[in-house]
Amino acid sequence: MNKYHKYKNSYIIKRLINVYVKKHTVRILIAVICMLVISASTAFQVQMVEPLLDKAFKFDNLSYLITISLLLLLTGVFRAVGMYINTIFMQRTNIFVLRDIQCDIYKSLIKSDISYLEKNGTSKHMTRFTTDLGNVGGLSDFFVVSVKEGLTAIFMSCVMFYNSPIMTIATFIVLPIFFIPIIKLGKKMELLYLETFEQVGLMSGTIDDTLKGVREVKSYNIYNFVINWVGGYFNKIARLSYKGERYSSMARPIMELSISLMMSIGLFWGGYMVIQGTLTVGSLMTFYIALIAIQRPLKGLANLNIILKSGTASLKRIYEVIDKKLKIKDIKNAKELVVKKGKIQIQNVKFAYEKNNYVLENININIPAESSIAIVGSSGSGKSSLINLINRFTDVTSGTIKIDGIDIKTVTQESLHKNIAVVGQNPALFNTTIRENVLFGNLKASDDQLIKALQQASAWDFVRKSKKGLNTLVGERGLRLSGGQKQRISIARAFLKSSPILILDEATSALDTKSEKEILKTLGKLKQGRTTITIAHRISTIMNADKIFVLQDGHIVESGTHKQLKSQNGVYSELSRDIK
Repeated sequence: MNKYHKYKNSYIIKRLINVYVKKHTVRILIAVICMLVISASTAFQVQMVEPLLDKAFKFDNLSYLITISLLLLLTGVFRAVGMYINTIFMQRTNIFVLRDIQCDIYKSLIKSDISYLEKNGTSKHMTRFTTDLGNVGGLSDFFVVSVKEGLTAIFMSCVMFYNSPIMTIATFIVLPIFFIPIIKLGKKMELLYLETFEQVGLMSGTIDDTLKGVREVKSYNIYNFVINWVGGYFNKIARLSYKGERYSSMARPIMELSISLMMSIGLFWGGYMVIQGTLTVGSLMTFYIALIAIQRPLKGLANLNIILKSGTASLKRIYEVIDKKLKIKDIKNAKELVVKKGKIQIQNVKFAYEKNNYVLENININIPAESSIAIVGSSGSGKSSLINLINRFTDVTSGTIKIDGIDIKTVTQESLHKNIAVVGQNPALFNTTIRENVLFGNLKASDDQLIKALQQASAWDFVRKSKKGLNTLVGERGLRLSGGQKQRISIARAFLKSSPILILDEATSALDTKSEKEILKTLGKLKQGRTTITIAHRISTIMNADKIFVLQDGHIVESGTHKQLKSQNGVYSELSRDIK
């Protein structure tokens, strides 16, 4: 996956440690000390076999047997305490490291450019919070297992070396030969994991899209198409997963063969030395038990390569999201926008999503403070693009947009958005209470201000009649409310925000005629004292605008009042016949 080539494994592990793990250093050190105690205790218990056989049993020494038994019990206590402390300290570290990474992923996504999220979708990013974070969590296991098993292997090697240096060297000489193919397999698996995770992200996005669009699936009877579409991802992921299992399965028999060879050499050489009288039976048994005990850590260390590659692949995908550069960002020393009047000037604006493919050209609009203007045009004429530019969700390709004479590129985005309230066609309601949905307009508002905003939006009646009132849950995307109720909540939020500039983006297009008339009255109150820009298909919503601008193919082709434009028998007159 070429887009991840800049992330070297050494860099991402070092970054993980410095940014997320370092703050937990004390707990990790205590956990490592506990692992040291566990490994040393295990090695000590194995070493006790030699005096048990050669001294306690051989000479019927009861006191020596009692001493060894008590020592084994004491080391068991040390092991148990060490295991408990090590587990809780490492688990706490792992949990809070993952929490910090989650926060950084979400922070990066929620602050992303609108264009980035629209282009890449949001559903596939969910795998960063699930699959990828789970794999990163596995790196904690990698650390614990590598340290614990590594220490166990070292201590067991010391036991073996203490009992017979020559046998130990002969036994371990075969290990490097077998580790080379395991390392090569790991490199292949990392690329395989990256491809698998990409496919999982695409699959998640497609499943989300098709389930949300289930009405269309049923209406157009395209069950087989979407089943085959999503099934294609299932097949790709299954093939990649099987390939990964083949790779990981190759590592296990390689390590098994290596250990079998080690044990064969150790048993033959040790037995030969006992026959020759150069090694005691106790030393041979201790050596052989240590050799058996070292199997698990060596196998564990070999399997760690799989965990490491899976974790590093996921870290690369996570860092790719966290590190993405914003196209829309505040300039250095950007100022706070303080709107005193609310005059908007759009001067010689051009905009293109792709180079030289302009969506808007030579747009010039002057909007006096506290006036109400409307922008109309057929679908694809550039209305939404113009609104995105005013909100600075995207930047102009050339030209300027000013508020009270100040270029919006020179002010902070936060202060710009604070001064603009938007009521759209499909209100963004979140799966929480009515209270919280309205408070998003002003999180510091009191209950009295909140209720007043609901009253101004003609929403208080239905809210207070609800069983839980302000604490009524609106459901996902506000599905528990009617279209008119959702729109009133959105308008109440705008009242509470009390911004000097108001944008009404097809605010009534999803409503029936009766609901539209009621909402229009409410919007009339909301527009008072504010500079208002209205985008609408229904002429009834813009007839009273101070000035109407007609967009066609990215150009302003007409402007004037409703009466003036109707009399010209031009584009607006044609639109007003088609759009009621």
